[in-house]
Amino acid sequence: MRSYFGSGVVLTVCVWLLAAMTMLGPLMGDCLPEMGHSCPTDHERNLSLLQIAFGAAAINVAAIWLLIRLRRGDDT
Repeated sequence: MRSYFGSGVVLTVCVWLLAAMTMLGPLMGDCLPEMGHSCPTDHERNLSLLQIAFGAAAINVAAIWLLIRLRRGDDT
């Protein structure tokens, strides 16, 4: 039986690195009032960060599950 640890770690790091880069927008404010854009409230920023985190967690779980299923298919 092969170990999934290395592939799972690399996959997890990649997913959460992309999520962290996506989270920079809401963290920094993502607002240009001089160009007529409306600025989100703190509550809206926190909700978007939470949505990104839950989305990344769901993608991470699905990708690791798929990785394990594909690897198990190779063993048979």
